[in-house]
Amino acid sequence: MIGPISIGRLDNGEGWFCGVIVGWFQSTGCRGTAKLIVIMPPLALPSRISHRASRDGGTRSAATTVHASRFRRARGFSLIEVALSIGVVSFAFVSLFALLPAGLTTFRQTVDTMVTSQVVGRIINEAQQTDYPDLIANPTTDRYFDDQGNEVAPADSTYTAEVTVLAPTSLPNTATPDSTSLATVTVKVANNPGHNPAPFGSGSRIPYTVHSALIAKNQ
Repeated sequence: MIGPISIGRLDNGEGWFCGVIVGWFQSTGCRGTAKLIVIMPPLALPSRISHRASRDGGTRSAATTVHASRFRRARGFSLIEVALSIGVVSFAFVSLFALLPAGLTTFRQTVDTMVTSQVVGRIINEAQQTDYPDLIANPTTDRYFDDQGNEVAPADSTYTAEVTVLAPTSLPNTATPDSTSLATVTVKVANNPGHNPAPFGSGSRIPYTVHSALIAKNQ
């Protein structure tokens, strides 16, 4: 047979052959029947083996024919491998979900710090540009801001700011008497989306920050 990859034993029992049969012929002599088989090395691993038995002149020979026309297809993932992969991914996601509350808390604190700084900077800047008599004329005022730091009506506010002006006041860390040309502006800012009417009172549980600045009379 010419073509398929073959493994077998010669009829005279003196050898084996393995490869692609490209030709053969048979001769009969005084010592029996002999076959000359011309083979080539195999090109690929076998995928299916079939045994064939034949008889020739009373001598039985067994040849194993290997068909290489079909190769084993790539094996897919088993159920156990898929289950293990899902378990590893699920464990990783559980660890990530455990970090979400801490990340959200840090994010809220960062936003509060940014908006509070913006509100305080705006109030202090306006106090510096206000005439000194008008500044000390209103010792305490409440102002309201949204989550972007823009001043809005109380019903639309997210942050509440209490501005207190103390005048006259003295220079800090000195023994000098109070100066009538110096005022202390104190700004308290609280995140108050629930519109608590007294977010800075003693009974309030709303956290807030306190900032102060000294403003002198410019005339």
